[in-house]
Amino acid sequence: MSPDDAARQPVALPGPHPAALPVVLVGVFLGGLDFFIVNVAIPAISRRLHSRLGRLRTGAHP
Repeated sequence: MSPDDAARQPVALPGPHPAALPVVLVGVFLGGLDFFIVNVAIPAISRRLHSRLGRLRTGAHP
């Protein structure tokens, strides 16, 4: 093995950070949780604001 061969050996790339997967999973979970909370709360919000449900969902202003 010559010095040139040693210099041409591939260098191992570092793997993903150990916290990457849990951070992504928590983000996905919170997105779904937020969607659920908003959909459960929309009827109560529409009653409180005396508005139709369709206007709240589309964001249409009077």
